[in-house]
Amino acid sequence: MARTPQPWYRQDRAAWSVTIAGVRHNLGGDKKQAFEQFYELMRSPTKASVSSKAFAAIADAFLDWVQKHRAPDTFEWYRYRLERFCQRYPDLLLSQIKPFHVQQWVDSYADLTKTSKRNYVRSVKRCVKWAKQQG
Repeated sequence: MARTPQPWYRQDRAAWSVTIAGVRHNLGGDKKQAFEQFYELMRSPTKASVSSKAFAAIADAFLDWVQKHRAPDTFEWYRYRLERFCQRYPDLLLSQIKPFHVQQWVDSYADLTKTSKRNYVRSVKRCVKWAKQQG
């Protein structure tokens, strides 16, 4: 269970600090101002790193990008695998995808070789990574 962020005094720097979402913030040396800044940080909303759009929409955008920036064979390689994933989970949001979904999808193809199963997983992972990089 994660701890609730609380400011603490760093004697080596003679300043107050707080760690919020894995990022350490220097709040300065004055206790009153440090706590005011801490409360302001806690009030500010955090930005989500990945939007919660449907995976099918993200896959379409990724395929558009692949078509423009990669070879036609590469586009076809991703299109074939991502279409099959979207057919299995048509309403799944990007924020809802778990490794369980991908593994269950891959395991549903009993006739695939070990390398082909790895490529199926790789296609979904690459699409998600691209979406995250794009913001």
